[in-house]
Amino acid sequence: MGVAEVRGSALGEEPGASIGRQLVGKRELDQHAQFQWDIAPRWQLSGGVRHTSVPFKVQDRYITGANPDDSGAVRYRGTSPVAGILFRVTEAVNAYAAIGRGFETPTFAELAYRPDGQPGVNFGLRPAISLNSEAGVKAYVRADTRLNLALFKISLVIRLTRAGMREVLLADYVKYAHAKGLSERRVILVHVLKNILIPVVTVLGLELGSVIAYSVVTESVFAWPGMGKLVIDAINILDRPIIVAYLMVVVLMFTLINLAVDLLYTVIDPRVRLRPAAA
Repeated sequence: MGVAEVRGSALGEEPGASIGRQLVGKRELDQHAQFQWDIAPRWQLSGGVRHTSVPFKVQDRYITGANPDDSGAVRYRGTSPVAGILFRVTEAVNAYAAIGRGFETPTFAELAYRPDGQPGVNFGLRPAISLNSEAGVKAYVRADTRLNLALFKISLVIRLTRAGMREVLLADYVKYAHAKGLSERRVILVHVLKNILIPVVTVLGLELGSVIAYSVVTESVFAWPGMGKLVIDAINILDRPIIVAYLMVVVLMFTLINLAVDLLYTVIDPRVRLRPAAA
């Protein structure tokens, strides 16, 4: 529950004059359930669901001809499921993939903006809904060291690959490969996939850079000891050598990622290789 004070300058009255108050209230109730199931010795299935209910209530105590009654209430409800699967490659290395639905309600500040630009509460504002996916690898290097590598927005890579496949499958050389009697597997893996990997490798390189950049947020939120948390602690105590060293390491990693992507271009598509100019 909160109180918002309305000043006269917002309603055409004398600037600075306190002429009214709005009582605003918000309560949140969430219920969630989750499970883990070892469906096989090396496979684990996990899932969960969360139901969110957030009511907003506004009681306007300043009503005039120029300032109509903004009292009202709205309730946002949403259910967010999530599912994941984990494969134990070895005792120390696990590969996983997960997909889930996000649900975010508007804040008080967002509700205060109306589409017509007039003062008041925008009860027509809808919550934000998203679909998130992730794939990655977790490795235990030592008892006190853990390595996490995750690829976000894997759905973007899948859609990009699918769009490229649909376009290339209609090419004449693919039809010719089928006419030669090549197997479907060889046509897809040798003739089609290699021709669509340039944009896919580019996106994978960018996403790998994002993983490095967002490690600061992840390690800070979950209090994981790592490079991200190290640089945040260094910023708080103004440890400049640590900050500079972190930035240099990140720049070096981005440079190496871009170099690896460029080298992969030459492996995937021989047409981009450097050749001496013809005499």
